[in-house]
Amino acid sequence: MFKEKRVLLPEVLKKTSTVLIVMFSFICLYTITQNKIEHQTLIHVNRERAIPAVHFMNMGISGDGGYNAQDTLKMGELATKSEKIEYSKQMYVKRLKKLGVIGYFYFIIQKQINNTADGSFAWGKEGHFIQGDQIPKSHGLKGVLENYLYGRLQELTEHCKLLKNLSW
Repeated sequence: MFKEKRVLLPEVLKKTSTVLIVMFSFICLYTITQNKIEHQTLIHVNRERAIPAVHFMNMGISGDGGYNAQDTLKMGELATKSEKIEYSKQMYVKRLKKLGVIGYFYFIIQKQINNTADGSFAWGKEGHFIQGDQIPKSHGLKGVLENYLYGRLQELTEHCKLLKNLSW
């Protein structure tokens, strides 16, 4: 009924070597890129101002699971990276305890619905920084581009939804 399929040694070696080459290439590229970033002098990078990954976990469990202005503004107020990490951890645990196991389960289901219901992955629902009248003050090419983009934000949002739906 079932035929026994033999795996030939050259096939295994070929696949294994391909995986190893890809992994080695990725590691080399990553190392070179990180080295360039560390030693560049064009832009001063203050590592204490970095927003830790736990901030996004914390923000993702608040409200409807999207952008949270209070959390983002708090990250700007805290001086060190360790303070930001500690605050985010505390808030994450507090919110998780408030939801409970069943509440968290329902929250995750609702978050999935919010993100994928219309195919936009919640595009345009990310917070307060695009709301209001955006009147560009720039001149020249920058002003033209800003007027075009800000003036057509709703239309661009709809186009992005369409493109995401098509690619999805």
